[in-house]
Amino acid sequence: MQGPSLIGSAIAPASNDPGASEQSEPPVNDSTEWPGGAWYSPNGWMTWALAELDGVVPDAASYAWDELVRNTLRAHAVAFPDHWDGVISVDDVCAAYYAPAPESCGIGLTSDYNTQILHQPAWSLFDFLKLAGVEATGSGYRVVPHLPMTTFNVRLPLVGVAQEPGLIRGYLRISGGGVTMLVAPPPGVSAADAVAWVDGAVVPHTVVDGLVAFTMPAAEGDVTDWGVTGPAS
Repeated sequence: MQGPSLIGSAIAPASNDPGASEQSEPPVNDSTEWPGGAWYSPNGWMTWALAELDGVVPDAASYAWDELVRNTLRAHAVAFPDHWDGVISVDDVCAAYYAPAPESCGIGLTSDYNTQILHQPAWSLFDFLKLAGVEATGSGYRVVPHLPMTTFNVRLPLVGVAQEPGLIRGYLRISGGGVTMLVAPPPGVSAADAVAWVDGAVVPHTVVDGLVAFTMPAAEGDVTDWGVTGPAS
């Protein structure tokens, strides 16, 4: 059936897939499920779930990255270069690869509005942070990257994470007070041998469940740098 989808996973098999015994009534967009399509919100959940399975399911991080990239507007433009729909903005769903018009985007249930649902940009940003490993906790932040590449650099106005062999670092613009950081040691460094840094100075740390734990004081609104390295040579 010409899969897998180039623009994000379909929410259900095609209605004529072998073994597709459960069918919506009537079938819509040639899908077994009403109304079918590649939906940005379920695909967002999938990316998030695969990231959480990193280290448990083989290649989960690669699958998560693949799902994230296929749900970008660039991927839609590459898959369907002769169609503008889905290149600049989209509704919350695009057609699956087996639909009668696989290049089309839009809810398909009403023509009263278009491109007013922000699932695509919202889920892309949310999932990107999840893959970078940034997660808020009750006392601060946990940073455990789930990107499939060893070296990366993610920079946003309020938060950043970068990694390379022997170094993971980042920054936070904190809304007030200090925070407790739980950071995965960088590639090639064990938590027992790690060194924690805040604003260029070594700070005390402990090891909690294999993560480097340290306190990062910061004034409200300031950007504070943090890092974890191996021991000085």
